[in-house]
Amino acid sequence: MVRNLAHAGRRCIGGLLLCRHVDGVARTGADAARCRRPAGPSGRLDLIDGAVSFRPAASDTWALPVPNRVVTTGDRLWVDSVGHAEVEVGPNALRMAPETELDVVHLDDDMVQVRLPQGTIDVRIKEPIRA
Repeated sequence: MVRNLAHAGRRCIGGLLLCRHVDGVARTGADAARCRRPAGPSGRLDLIDGAVSFRPAASDTWALPVPNRVVTTGDRLWVDSVGHAEVEVGPNALRMAPETELDVVHLDDDMVQVRLPQGTIDVRIKEPIRA
């Protein structure tokens, strides 16, 4: 899939270029404790409804995710036929429909690149890439 969502002619082949300044959301208090972030840029699993599975980059085992789970490069998500999920990356979001697999190929301060082997996602971009 080739989709050009970026400004200034930037293009990402084999995935989806989503946003710049990925980790631009400030968190304090209880929210910060609940959503511990790794050293690098990341998103978070904001919504889990129904049958959703998560496979961290460092593992070969699928597991049930918890709300606000950190999502970063190499992670994979699967939504079964009776569920949906949403991953927030800064002010932007990826909403996964039933029977969808989402693989986070690359996530850094300049872009988010995902692979969608199966299913459908709805992308909400509140802060597009700036040239």
